Amino acid sequence: ITPVGDLASDFLKQLAKVLDQQKDPLARFNYYSIWMWHIIMLLTSCRPVDHMPGMLNQIDHRARFIWLSDKEIRATSSSGRFIPMCDYLNVAIQDYRDYLDRFSRKYGVIDIQTDSVLQGIKCSKLPLLYLKHEDEWVPISPKLVLNYIKDLFPYPLNWTRHFGRYYLADKLPVYLIDAIFAHEAPAHETLNQHSSVSLLEIKSTAQA
Repeated sequence: ITPVGDLASDFLKQLAKVLDQQKDPLARFNYYSIWMWHIIMLLTSCRPVDHMPGMLNQIDHRARFIWLSDKEIRATSSSGRFIPMCDYLNVAIQDYRDYLDRFSRKYGVIDIQTDSVLQGIKCSKLPLLYLKHEDEWVPISPKLVLNYIKDLFPYPLNWTRHFGRYYLADKLPVYLIDAIFAHEAPAHETLNQHSSVSLLEIKSTAQA
């Protein structure tokens, strides 16, 4: 089943409502990270794998690109792809970074582990999204996300990719959709060195 736009919007509103209801700062941190994870999944259509979306140095706010590597084999620099960021995603990640800075100033000074994790995120030594789960800071993962939202949403975690493909089907040519979803055949990638497709054309998909 592919959720339509209203269903995706309703889910995000439910998740935001749960976030707003959290009084405990660590619980609020967790649900903000989970909300951010879903926004990134929806607006990049990346696969829901561990440590997504990667580290801060993979995000260029000025150029509005994010470098994603979401396949099982991620050992080389050629195994990922550039995804353009729309205005909403660009601002949402910047707001989350500001939140991390505020959280670090307030709580990092009283907890060594918290400070170590937040500094690691800021220096791109650790993935961007973390949760405080069972008294330990751990990188966000699909399994943990599902544990937190199991009472909110009945669909499997890869619904965001199905939604993205469904949404873009009548808005972009197939070769650009395949590039965004990493569905291209080897040596036929849109950004292959022999390709005539430019980053500017890829970037334009953010307006779809």
